[in-house]
Amino acid sequence: MTELAKLKTVEAFINVPVMGINRSVLKKNPKAISEQDKERMRCFWGDDDWIRMFYKDETTLFGPERVKLPLRGLELGNHYRKRLTTVFPYCTEPVLMTNSKGAPLYCILFAGHNATGIKIAGDIFRKYAKEK
Repeated sequence: MTELAKLKTVEAFINVPVMGINRSVLKKNPKAISEQDKERMRCFWGDDDWIRMFYKDETTLFGPERVKLPLRGLELGNHYRKRLTTVFPYCTEPVLMTNSKGAPLYCILFAGHNATGIKIAGDIFRKYAKEK
């Protein structure tokens, strides 16, 4: 995303795959995350900061242990938005998309360099939120 932002001509709708991240990547024990999944997260987040965002060190009966923080759908979207705002001057709040049972599927965001683009995307997102 950083390379796209450098162009200053790209606006993007970004899908943060909340369910996919929670189900297939973020494990209770971070040592159980495969190297392939770590690399996918590195590509998606841009670096390894995601480990510090989603896990904390805790002292247990068996000594220090790294444990997963309980994260909800919008929290993942907000973490990604925070990163986007370092490279795009305009970024919407994440909008959580859920399935028919209310389970979070993904967050959608808009990022760009144009104030008009953010206004249009914000209007679309607000309309969706009202209909829901």
